[in-house]
Amino acid sequence: MIPEFQSEILASQFNRSLCAVSTAGACSDQDTILALLDCYAPMRFLSESGEDCPECHEIIGHLLSPELRDGLRGFYGQSRPEEMNPVAREFRARLSELANEEL
Repeated sequence: MIPEFQSEILASQFNRSLCAVSTAGACSDQDTILALLDCYAPMRFLSESGEDCPECHEIIGHLLSPELRDGLRGFYGQSRPEEMNPVAREFRARLSELANEEL
């Protein structure tokens, strides 16, 4: 699934990220999730609003969408929290809280 974006800056960043993570030329949900996660930090740092910027809200909205929710569960199901860096663990906890489930 390729999300549609409101922000042109986010769309451009997503396309670059997707090219970097896409494996077989076909876009899987895992590729989309990795690309969205890869977009989060640059969007947060580019904005004066940080995590409250529209692009970050849009990324979270796509990650938690019904279309990607199973893929996100699978992505985090493969991850071991003790092997994640603290920032990644914090982001996972934030997504879990917003989703009202443990990811």
